[in-house]
Amino acid sequence: MKVLPTSVIQTNRFSIQLADVASTAAPELKNPKTFTNSQVLFRRPTFMLNQAKASTRLYFLKQLKRAGLAADQLHYFYLSAIRPILEYCSVVWHHGLTKTQVEQIEAIQRRAIRMIFEVTFNMPYQFAMAYVNISSLHACREDLNKKFFIKILNNSDNPVFYLLPASHDAAIIGRLRSAHLLPVLRTHTSKYR
Repeated sequence: MKVLPTSVIQTNRFSIQLADVASTAAPELKNPKTFTNSQVLFRRPTFMLNQAKASTRLYFLKQLKRAGLAADQLHYFYLSAIRPILEYCSVVWHHGLTKTQVEQIEAIQRRAIRMIFEVTFNMPYQFAMAYVNISSLHACREDLNKKFFIKILNNSDNPVFYLLPASHDAAIIGRLRSAHLLPVLRTHTSKYR
């Protein structure tokens, strides 16, 4: 990746600084400085790309099963080649998912479990996960997000640390009934509670 000098875009409300990056990650963008509306507005979100990539890997899983691999080896292939794709960059996109999108991502894991372990074919998804000893992808993403936030919270050198509000005094927190280290966000909806 080649980084070129930074350019600034001025508007009447705010200014945006863009680093001109010449990258091979987006071959459809011929010139990194020029973006058409269709290239910016209609790009598929990361989780959808991950979902499509994981679906193609399910085909490889099916081919391995046809070749006669044991269930534990297929399970290992799923955990090492397919599931990381479904969890890739989840810290960025997890909280923006709708219920339908969460179910679509879980459907890939459900298909993989049923492909690997034929016993789970008629089982409900929750029982199949318990049989295989795998947690749901939603629960995994929640754990990854919590670990990421704690990592930011405990490291004052982190570049994102300055965005957090000032924490409460430890002496005061010890005397309160329901103490929170950081101020609680007040919202009108129950989404972030």
